[in-house]
Amino acid sequence: MERNKNTHCKWCSAYGCSNSKNKRPELSFLRFPSDPDRCKKWVVNTWRADLLSTPVEALSKAYYLCAEHFEPSCFTEASPNRKRTRLTKSAVPTIFNIPNPPPQLSSSRPPPKQRAPIAVATSTPVTNKLKSSSTTCPSTSTVCNEDPLNLSCKSMKRKLEQERVKTSRLRKRLRISCDQAPQNETNTQSSTAVQDDAIQNLLEKHLPEAVVQFILTQIRISKLHANGRRWTGSDKGFAISVYHASRKAYSLLQQAFFLPSPKTLRISLKNLNVFPGFCRSVLDLLKIKVDSMSLCDKVCVICFDEVSIKKSLSYDPVNDQVEGYEDLGNCGRSKNPANHALVFMVRGLYTNWKQPFAYMLSSGPVKSETLHILLQESIACLLQIGKGYRLRSRKQQQSRPKKK
Repeated sequence: MERNKNTHCKWCSAYGCSNSKNKRPELSFLRFPSDPDRCKKWVVNTWRADLLSTPVEALSKAYYLCAEHFEPSCFTEASPNRKRTRLTKSAVPTIFNIPNPPPQLSSSRPPPKQRAPIAVATSTPVTNKLKSSSTTCPSTSTVCNEDPLNLSCKSMKRKLEQERVKTSRLRKRLRISCDQAPQNETNTQSSTAVQDDAIQNLLEKHLPEAVVQFILTQIRISKLHANGRRWTGSDKGFAISVYHASRKAYSLLQQAFFLPSPKTLRISLKNLNVFPGFCRSVLDLLKIKVDSMSLCDKVCVICFDEVSIKKSLSYDPVNDQVEGYEDLGNCGRSKNPANHALVFMVRGLYTNWKQPFAYMLSSGPVKSETLHILLQESIACLLQIGKGYRLRSRKQQQSRPKKK
């Protein structure tokens, strides 16, 4: 905080400190140093951004810090002839009542205790005593005449040699176990592969192919960690169809079976390249299905319906474009926000199958001329993917906004 420079009272310049010479006359107040580098450290530690632009001469004359902001190691040892408290040449304030105070200069850990040196007895008095008893025990006198330090070294060498022998034995066991581990692993893998083949053959005898694939997927996923599960395209397609039918049923099935999470399904749907117009990937898949149909199953009808939607714009980072504008496929794209969607779908008349294959976005109901062109283009696309198509056109009732 800023103080009145005209008064002769000394104030502490630290952030949040209200000490002054009038309040606490017994406390020492220390001037900012005249060294520029050291003075800058003082200003940074005090959290006074307004003092960064103040010259060093002005800081060393009119600004002080109280002794409470310095560690005991920052002061010189007091002498009986010296009454004033002095700082060392490298003293820096580090004690502040702020959220992130600067690091302390001195370690908080106490210094290690000074232990007394271990006294080692010399060998001369021992040998003198043993010489007198050499007549009674000559065998022990030769052993006891040795230096105690030499005895301890010999025992340590003996223990070290024993540990080396143990280490070599453990290394040999480890080497043998490492050589046998790949063989055991290959044996377990071969046994599990045989079991999986036996289970698959048993299931194929009694269950449909779709059910067999689902059970085999459950067996494969059960052996993996939750973060290491990888789903195939058929697994995701089955999960998307169940999730689209009923979300509650999908959450109930997740409690009994291993299924992809809804987030995984949304990510897989985002990777589909579907744009306004006639979708070529859907038509290619429809061609594969049509090739296996009979002539009666190919009798179908083209349905198209138009619904009103809410205006909304979104950015597509993959294709680097803004979606939500009017887009009629091959008929062009405009800058008007779309509020209607036109969907084309083909449906069988004698068998129950249907497949949407195109959609368009428009700013208002599609005009009859444009609708005629889109209908002709849809007929041409379906005739290209399969021979024997018998097409009929049918227009659904268009939904229009209610008049107020």
